[in-house]
Amino acid sequence: MSDDRDPPHREFADRGTKWLLDLPENVRGLLRLAQPDIADLIDFDRAEKVDRSFIPDDLKKQEADVVYRVPFRHGRGSVWIYVLLEHQSRPDRAMGFRLLCYMVELWQVQYREFEAEKVPISRRKLSPVIPIVLYTGKRRWSHAISLQAIMQSPQELQAFMPNWETLFVDLHQTPPERLLKLREAVLLALRVLQSVDEPKDVLVAALHEVAVLLDELPSAAKRQLRKALIYLYLLVRHKRDAEEQDELFAVLDEAVEHHVRDREEAKMTGAEVLIRQGERKGREEGREEGALAEAHTLLLEMGRKRLGEPDADVVSRISMLTNKAEIEDLCLNVLETESWQELLSNFATHNSSD
Repeated sequence: MSDDRDPPHREFADRGTKWLLDLPENVRGLLRLAQPDIADLIDFDRAEKVDRSFIPDDLKKQEADVVYRVPFRHGRGSVWIYVLLEHQSRPDRAMGFRLLCYMVELWQVQYREFEAEKVPISRRKLSPVIPIVLYTGKRRWSHAISLQAIMQSPQELQAFMPNWETLFVDLHQTPPERLLKLREAVLLALRVLQSVDEPKDVLVAALHEVAVLLDELPSAAKRQLRKALIYLYLLVRHKRDAEEQDELFAVLDEAVEHHVRDREEAKMTGAEVLIRQGERKGREEGREEGALAEAHTLLLEMGRKRLGEPDADVVSRISMLTNKAEIEDLCLNVLETESWQELLSNFATHNSSD
């Protein structure tokens, strides 16, 4: 592949998986894998995604993470769910210290809220933090995730060290059948991530297996299904060679057609209809034109989920983009952008500076 596509390849593991967990239902699915009895105690229907703007810059730069505040199903109070995404190939011995820093920061946020709301001291109860480390590296993680593991002290002083439980999911050491058995869209997507670097026949088999289960998900799981499908398309696009992609996409197309055939074409703007027509024409007349139209469509689909319905001007500007690699960059930038205008403005600024 060309050099201009290398950066998205390196960033996709962090940014793509973080985007996958942007739904509280998907975080619940991950928790069901890590600790199913805890997942039943908290109410993800009322989960609140936490803005990380309060986190110090030095921590932001270190972590790829997702944070939710979730109420208990019964009684008062809530719990922090903190998912740290670890994609480095080498396990981090200092993980326990990193987690402690973040957990303390969450409690400080809560205490600042108490003070701002003038909550009586007798009622200031901190919420527990459930840290989940999702490790997707291929090297076996053999180090304990604790402060004690990196603390030098005699045994007699162990009781004076902070201690907590960390839920740890080592993706490549998790049996595939366990991911499939739970029938969660997020876990089905992670099943494909397990195989994305394997020989093509192994990946095709995994995609077939997952596509069948995605097709059987109940209608109530439509949001998770859509997000999982977009993630899988991106995963193939960013992790497999171009000459393999058509065959791999075809496996997913079967599941997509079943679930989006009732989509109202009337909601499309004129420019988007042209994009779809270009995609069909490209498939008939040439691979390059078809791939460009598919990239346009993928960007619009991803953007809708995070940024809302684009207006006619936005769709028109996207339809005029002709560099497939740049469109793929925009797909990843969607994950960290707050509006269509910001996305396209940053893109224009970046290109003019080049």
